[in-house]
Parts: sequence; C-alpha cells; structure tokens
Amino acid sequence: MDIWAFIYTLGPDTTAVRTDTIGSPGCRLIAVGVPTVTDAPGVIDGLLAEGAQLIELCGAWGPAETAAVLAAVDGRVPVGAVTYPASQATGLHALFG
Repeated sequence: MDIWAFIYTLGPDTTAVRTDTIGSPGCRLIAVGVPTVTDAPGVIDGLLAEGAQLIELCGAWGPAETAAVLAAVDGRVPVGAVTYPASQATGLHALFG
C-alpha cells in the first residue's frame, strides 16, 4: 500500500484540517480532521483523487455515519473504523458527547 487516509473528528466548533505524514519511505498517510462525522463524506472524493487506497475512521462513528462514508466510497477502497471496548465508554462520551 502506498497511500492511506485517516479521517478523525475534531469537534463541532472547529474547521477541517489536513496533514500529510510519512509513515515510511514507501507509505504516505493523509490525516484529515473534520468538525463532525457528518462532514466526512465531503472529503472522500478528494482523498481518492489523491490515490488513497484505504480509509480508516476514528472518533464517535455510529452505524449511520459509517454507512454514509461507505456510500461515498462506493466500494472503491476498503474502509475500516477504530473501535474501543465497552469499558472505555465513559471516557469516549466525555470527549465526543
């Protein structure tokens, strides 16, 4: 894999940010922070146009929000999501509401 994308949530009172990070000489990571999970489908086409071969989601993704990203990707690349065990629910709720 040459390029992968990581979409994460920043919080509703923010603006989107984008950072390129080199994971290794042969792999480029594009990290995109979006204000809310509902903003994520809007960045998909740009990531795919840049050659992203995989997309990972992080930060309060429910089934409906993940489904919206999957619909925007439309099978063009694999999509995964960072998950947390139930024991972490209190801390996640404090961060994401």
